[in-house]
Amino acid sequence: MPNFSIGIVGLPNAGKSTLFNALLKQRKAATAIHPFTTIDPNVGIIKVPDLRLKKIKKILKLKKTIPAMIKFVDIAGLVKGAHKGEGLGNQFLAHIREVNAIILIFRLFENSDVSHVAGEIKPKNDLETIWTELILADMKTLQKKIEEIRGRANAGDKEAAAEFETLEKINLNLNKEVLTNEIPLNKEEKKIIKPLNLLTIKPILYVANISESDLPKPKISELPEIPKKVLASLVFVSAKLEEEFSDLEKNEIKEYLNSCGMKRSSLDDLIRGAYSLLKLITFYTTTEDYVQAWPIKDSSTALRAAGKIHSDFAKKFIRAEILPYKKLIEAGGLAEASKKGRIKAQGKKYQLKDGEIIHFKHN
Repeated sequence: MPNFSIGIVGLPNAGKSTLFNALLKQRKAATAIHPFTTIDPNVGIIKVPDLRLKKIKKILKLKKTIPAMIKFVDIAGLVKGAHKGEGLGNQFLAHIREVNAIILIFRLFENSDVSHVAGEIKPKNDLETIWTELILADMKTLQKKIEEIRGRANAGDKEAAAEFETLEKINLNLNKEVLTNEIPLNKEEKKIIKPLNLLTIKPILYVANISESDLPKPKISELPEIPKKVLASLVFVSAKLEEEFSDLEKNEIKEYLNSCGMKRSSLDDLIRGAYSLLKLITFYTTTEDYVQAWPIKDSSTALRAAGKIHSDFAKKFIRAEILPYKKLIEAGGLAEASKKGRIKAQGKKYQLKDGEIIHFKHN
């Protein structure tokens, strides 16, 4: 099971479950034109698109590839008042706390058969509704903690005073409708708030669910108002169309995408965006039969990567033999790369870079 998870969040009828099915390439989650089709979260494991895997397999003449995986969670629709338990609010917020990042999907598609909970399509209002509920839920968490340590902070406890100051700083920003992930925080402040597992500190990737007729993507100038901070990390997806692709053959999908002026599915951009959102890089390991991609946090050490494969690799670590992907391609094979001195031995503290092929030496 992947260590990293992303929750799909949005208002009812925004297309969360449809997007989840599209990502999974099967109709696992129930979809309907009425709100709250999803109650219990749907969980699916998604393969991360990676062209490097196929090239490594070809050069090393291996039998198969094993891609990196991310867990996606389709979470119940949020409504105004969720922080007070309205709708499925309590369940909704609890499930968001369990994921590492959020895909926030909002509706841009027109469909008279699928009602909008607010009666009209205004993405700015939809986004503000969700932000407000997340903010109010976090303020509730913060205020409880602030009251808990106020006495110790006022009595001169330095540790409690530092914690109190950090919590007040975040609470003040939330009052100004600034999400915690937008607040500059130092290492100590991040350490202080980590146990609170705030909702607004989770990184967010925004997805505009568009109509098929808007492909490949609509012009921003022609859309209803969308906040600037959303445009910086926005992916356009026609979730309904992508879900329908699960019923087609690969050549049929390719032919349709070409007719729309698209080189690839929008979901590839979404999955890669989610991968980047989690600050993940990929390293590779090989056997006689296959090459496997492993997701790991950026700047992780060789020792941590060894432990990800097997705890014994970390316990009995000797060294990591590192070959960057590009060096393998240039050399045309492992033996050739070795002859040219492209493979470097590194110790346990070596910080991994994206795309490195690693062979671990251990007792």
